[in-house]
Amino acid sequence: MSTYLLTWNPNNWAWDDLDEAIRALKSGDTSPMRWSCGNTRTIPVGAKVFLLRQSVEPKGIVASGWVTRPTYEDPHYDKSRALAGDKANYIEFSPDVLINPDITLPLDPRTFTTPALKTVNWSPLASGISINSEAADELSKRWEDHTGISSHLGEYATELEATEGILRLRVVAHRSRERALRDAKIKASIASTAGGRLRCEVPNCGDCF
Repeated sequence: MSTYLLTWNPNNWAWDDLDEAIRALKSGDTSPMRWSCGNTRTIPVGAKVFLLRQSVEPKGIVASGWVTRPTYEDPHYDKSRALAGDKANYIEFSPDVLINPDITLPLDPRTFTTPALKTVNWSPLASGISINSEAADELSKRWEDHTGISSHLGEYATELEATEGILRLRVVAHRSRERALRDAKIKASIASTAGGRLRCEVPNCGDCF
């Protein structure tokens, strides 16, 4: 599974509606968020992303999710650069975990000591860097331990099973997220085929649905 690290610098953008986004996610709303991805142009639908807060303490990972729209170009997020005609690369992702770093401490990469996680550049100059599979697997486990929430598709954290209300909430969120990924994949497949048709991607098949 492809995994990427997105970045957030509060000095450049204040996430004023973060608490509102967290409340929406807890109610099962996994509506996609748009985020810049630096110079990376090949992030696919279904890729896993982690969001790293930089520059302002407490620093660390504050969100994770799944890409529902692959890399595309739009006017730059900096208004002055947009007026000058500059473009930026973006993706859209459906979140599965969001935390407010002013309330819950982020997962701080400065505490990582294992060889796999130390291969990752945790101070990137731009958003959208790729994380190798070994580091991504370990990061997912650390993130799950940190938040108490499983972000694996089709699963939920076993320690939540005893509480019916929380379990129901997680199942709703998972179903909503998986439907968003399914719809995004279908849309991307249609856009990539001649005539805008949904065709089987099995080699030498191509049946139209």
